[in-house]
Amino acid sequence: LKKICHQLEDEKNHSGVAPGAKQGLYESKFDFCDRQEPSIVALTQFISQSIFTASAKANQDFWQQGENYTIDIYNSWCHITRKNGIHYTHNHGNSAWSAVYYIDIGSSDMETADGVTRFYNPIQSSYDDPGTRWCTQNSAFDMPCQNGLLSVFPSWIYHGQQLYTGDDPRYVVAVNSKVHHVAKN
Repeated sequence: LKKICHQLEDEKNHSGVAPGAKQGLYESKFDFCDRQEPSIVALTQFISQSIFTASAKANQDFWQQGENYTIDIYNSWCHITRKNGIHYTHNHGNSAWSAVYYIDIGSSDMETADGVTRFYNPIQSSYDDPGTRWCTQNSAFDMPCQNGLLSVFPSWIYHGQQLYTGDDPRYVVAVNSKVHHVAKN
């Protein structure tokens, strides 16, 4: 997967999307999972199944029993983050579920939050006292960094990659998906 990321970068396959929202990182066009390389096909199947599982669990009280749903990964891209790279806070509009797969976390570090993905609580309080600590003290969550980890999350959750200061590149694949109801035959 890392080799494919570098091939895309060498081919000048850049997304060109929101360049001011990121610095010090390469972002491919949004068709990464459309490639037919065996490693990408396997990764795409794993991500799709994981998104389906998360979506089914979140919607267990809303989906009709016996109905069929499918996951459409309609955007997918890779990032190569280099020293002093950052991806500022954002969310993924026009999408149901997103995911980040950590190919190689490089020198990311949970203790210092170096290069970690930070998720932000959508509940923002303008007041802080002991009665609001459940909200104000849980305003952000840092995703543990681990090679091979997949993080699936609702696309409306704001998140960003914290400043990465490592010397070795950090590699991730990210996706956006939609859930479609499949009509019965």
